[in-house]
Amino acid sequence: MFVRTITFLTLGALCLALSASAFPGQQVFRHKGGIHSVPAHVVAENENEKPIRFDGHRVLTVMTGSEEEADHVAKIVEELYLDLWTGPIDISASSSSIDIRVPPALLSVFTSLLPPHLPVSVKIPDVQKLIDSTSNFILGKHEDDFFKAYHTYEDIVVFMKKLAKEYTFVELVNVAKTYEGRDVIGIKFTGVNGTDAYMKKNGVELKKGVLFHGGQHAREWIGPVSHPSTFVIALTAFHHPPHLIRLRYILIEQATLTYMMHNLVTNYGKDDRITRAVDAVEWTLVPVFNVDGYIFSHTRNRMWRKNRQPNTLPFCSGTDTNRNWDYSFGKEGASNNPCSEAYHGHDPFSAPETKSLSEYIAAQENLISYIDFHAFSQLCESGFLIWVGMFPFGQCDELPPKRDFDDLTEASQRATKALRSVHGTSFASGPICETIYEASGSGVDWVYARSGVKYSFAVELRDKGEYGFVLPPEQIIPSGEEVLEAVLTLVEYIVEREEL
Repeated sequence: MFVRTITFLTLGALCLALSASAFPGQQVFRHKGGIHSVPAHVVAENENEKPIRFDGHRVLTVMTGSEEEADHVAKIVEELYLDLWTGPIDISASSSSIDIRVPPALLSVFTSLLPPHLPVSVKIPDVQKLIDSTSNFILGKHEDDFFKAYHTYEDIVVFMKKLAKEYTFVELVNVAKTYEGRDVIGIKFTGVNGTDAYMKKNGVELKKGVLFHGGQHAREWIGPVSHPSTFVIALTAFHHPPHLIRLRYILIEQATLTYMMHNLVTNYGKDDRITRAVDAVEWTLVPVFNVDGYIFSHTRNRMWRKNRQPNTLPFCSGTDTNRNWDYSFGKEGASNNPCSEAYHGHDPFSAPETKSLSEYIAAQENLISYIDFHAFSQLCESGFLIWVGMFPFGQCDELPPKRDFDDLTEASQRATKALRSVHGTSFASGPICETIYEASGSGVDWVYARSGVKYSFAVELRDKGEYGFVLPPEQIIPSGEEVLEAVLTLVEYIVEREEL
């Protein structure tokens, strides 16, 4: 989800002293009077005329045994614009297992730049074959079949419209606008039981509200539909060590949100615990925030992350919307290189998606919680998957006030314990700058600091790396079960702590 800062050097001046002639697969461009060079796979993966294939792309595992070795691998990954499938690379660790996607044209270059004594093995021999083996967008005949596959944005919208039509307490909402002019659709709902008593007790016209969304990064499919085996929950802010490079993501967030909304809506009035939660707060759930990028990841490039907004370099499109928010913009953990996966955009809120969603959030005076679902940060320890609870902010010199800090800590610990109770997954929690890495311009930072939404989180969903971004659909339901349990526990804590 979060990528290290990369200074925007003129693209023809790649480090490691690699010239175009010595760097197979590199392409050279003339643009606005300058000469730029970039690996051919970067140009190909920005192609929007035909679907991109990843035939022959391998995921390699590199084992490092020292800080110097990890630092060296990190620099190679950065300079060759490779995909880091595990991360961040912790250069302070005594040893690291680093998974990297390498295009066939760069395989010999990559391996030749590695110190010869470093062990290298093949984790995934062909990424395209893995994608083909797990592709499934077929909608089944039965209601439960929806959560046995990943779906297009059109299918997800139809799913939400069906809920709004069948349940009178559910309404469709439009929370943002994309660069290509699409509406960002979600649903809003709250229960009717006890509403009058709630209003009388609290003396307000509106219940407190929660807003959860997925799909800020396009390829993280599982967020909108369910959730993989585990995730990292980050309370507003993100930190990384100096050589965090590129993280890629799996089919996670879109799956989580649709699974959640289906269970909350259809079980209201049937399940006592869900009924209490739906009665207690107003829920707004948005499965896909980066709609343009999500559609592009289905139709053109399965690994696409950013939005689809053009940049100054014609062959490097897109802004990382989770680096474009107007809080600590452009600092550590973001890039000013348009070809970077973590490109923060030319100005805060230069992406229409972040600008319009921030305006929607600012107008919701009743919000008390916000969750931004992400995927596949691959923070695994001893083979266990982790939900890591992290606190504000994205820069290490900031922390929330003590009461907020304590409440966020308690909320995170309760949620992780609840999630673990479902399928026995192990979890951890702690401040972000100590637990992961730095990042700037993220949504959770802005929502907490600028809009005053106390219980703001980012949730990282992932598996242990066996499938990387291409998580099998059969993991959707068990993952969704864990996330729903954690979210219900979180809302129950908020109701208790804030005396709602």
